[in-house]
Amino acid sequence: MDIHAVQLLVKSSEDMKFADFESAHTYIKQLTDKGVGVYACPTCLKIAGFKPEDLIEGVQIAQKDKFFNFTKGRIITLDY
Repeated sequence: MDIHAVQLLVKSSEDMKFADFESAHTYIKQLTDKGVGVYACPTCLKIAGFKPEDLIEGVQIAQKDKFFNFTKGRIITLDY
C-alpha cells in the first residue's frame, strides 16, 4: 500500500468502514492471518510521519528485491 493508504496500516490509525462490508482493519487482519503479504511502501510511510514499528501486526515494509522477485521479470500491473 502506498501514498495515503499507509495511514490505514499503523496502530494509531482510525479504522475505515463502509456499509455492508467489514472494516479495513478486519480485512487486513484476515489477510495477514492467512499468510497473505500486506506491505507498506517505506518512503510513503516515512513521508506520512510513521516508522516501521508503527505498523499493525502482520504488516511488513515492502522491499524492492522481494517485489521484483515476485514478478519474475514479467510486467505486472497492480491496481486499486
